[in-house]
Amino acid sequence: PTRAAPFASSPRRRRCDALRRDHRRRRRGISGGVVVASGGDGGEKLYVPGDAMGGDNSPERAGAATMRRLFTHVAIRIVQGQLEGLGNDGGFAPQATGWDGTVQCPDYADLRHAMEHVPLGNGDEWISAFMKKNPVVALRVLETRKAYCAQFDYRELKRCADGLVLGGNVLLMKEHMEISMGGGGGGGGE
Repeated sequence: PTRAAPFASSPRRRRCDALRRDHRRRRRGISGGVVVASGGDGGEKLYVPGDAMGGDNSPERAGAATMRRLFTHVAIRIVQGQLEGLGNDGGFAPQATGWDGTVQCPDYADLRHAMEHVPLGNGDEWISAFMKKNPVVALRVLETRKAYCAQFDYRELKRCADGLVLGGNVLLMKEHMEISMGGGGGGGGE
């Protein structure tokens, strides 16, 4: 009798089979790829279903799209601050708003109107809509977004995300333990 090799049912074998199926599907034009994400500890990579993030999108691409939106928001606020005079004279700028609070700078008025009435969308959508109203300030937002992206501290982002996930996991495990031990309600562990 023929015995199956130990490799036949291993996670590595299942992942290889999934990648082969995905390759065949892509050749036939069927979407829904397989994404393999690192476990972060140098061990086995985690399998992420190809349609987990919608279509052929990977978690990293979804994160990048969120970062684009964040960078656009930050760039808008930086340009707003510059128009208000922040970083120039330390605060109130009569060129943007008069002493009575009225807006005296057309660029500032256009930016405030777009901030209040145009949805941010993916970031590019907001800039595209604002470019029709005020192309000069929209280009300023584009350049500021590019500069902020270049100086963004990605290591600090990872450190903060790791801290949030690990801290959240600790709190949730405590909650799970309380529920399991019968102290936190929920009806489990009887």
